[in-house]
Amino acid sequence: TDAGIEVTTTQREAVYKLTYSSELEGTVKVHLYDAQGSRLYTDFIGKAKTFTKHYDFNGLASGEYRFEIVGVEGKQQRTVQYVPATPIAKAGLKVSVAALEETGKFALKVQRKQTAPVLVSIYNDRNELIYEDRIQANQNFSRVYDLSKSFAKAAAFEVYTDGATIRQAVR
Repeated sequence: TDAGIEVTTTQREAVYKLTYSSELEGTVKVHLYDAQGSRLYTDFIGKAKTFTKHYDFNGLASGEYRFEIVGVEGKQQRTVQYVPATPIAKAGLKVSVAALEETGKFALKVQRKQTAPVLVSIYNDRNELIYEDRIQANQNFSRVYDLSKSFAKAAAFEVYTDGATIRQAVR
């Protein structure tokens, strides 16, 4: 009979959980291969009937990976499709900019998971930086920017935090 093997994602990003269950006790080898068949990792688990191990895929490229599990009952394989989260997804960053009825005023709303500082850059219609604001907020926030005294016309807001950048044009 084959050992029961299950590979699942976890709540931690880029971490997979391998669960192994067998009626026979013995040494188990777990190999991890990339899509080209190159062995990336080998793990030895001694005298095991059952175990659970976590494998961290952080730093690996997007693609298909194959777990090869070799135990007393033979060799089995499980394949996973790994897609790393983008910096925007990691930061949980959502940005909206709206022109207010008062000419030259803009409302910026920022939602995020991270508590890292936020850099807001405002560019004119010639893509020149006209204003920059560094915000140290632990939560989601909103700000109104008054550019009515500026001779430049705002064309885009750029929000950067923790490796993620969103640029939004102003209409």
